[in-house]
Amino acid sequence: MKVLVIGKKNHLNFDGHIVDAFKELNHNVEHFQINVRPKYFQIKRGIYKTFLGKSKGNEKSDLELSKMLNERVENFKPDLVFFSSAFFIPKIFYKVIKFQFPKIKVFAWDIDSGYNEKVNHTFKDFIDVLYVHEKGFIEENKIFFKEIRYLPLCTNPYFYKNFF
Repeated sequence: MKVLVIGKKNHLNFDGHIVDAFKELNHNVEHFQINVRPKYFQIKRGIYKTFLGKSKGNEKSDLELSKMLNERVENFKPDLVFFSSAFFIPKIFYKVIKFQFPKIKVFAWDIDSGYNEKVNHTFKDFIDVLYVHEKGFIEENKIFFKEIRYLPLCTNPYFYKNFF
């Protein structure tokens, strides 16, 4: 199966561990990090933020980056898209998948997916299956999402070894 993992590079590397997990299961995986951008793109983003303000500058650069995502999806043709740290990814990236590629299933996983009406309402129409790390979050979020599954935190055996 072809899987596109979309996430944000951060110190916890959740999306990187998810990529490793899909590869371990012998899936063909591509990784798209919304905050790892080409140098020229970073410069443009800084210019947008300077002249348009932080909020509008981020919106404009996210719109341009979403076009890069669109190209990636067109070329890779994934069977499913998996959003890591789901509620920290701007909605524009979900829109690319749902509106441009409506047949692709969207899975999302977030460790902060407790009940938050504003956030859940924002993303409910874009996520086919939401994974949560605490069983209590399943019941809290049933009103918003079509399907919710439990996916606990775990460790990546490529990074963590038993030394004892």
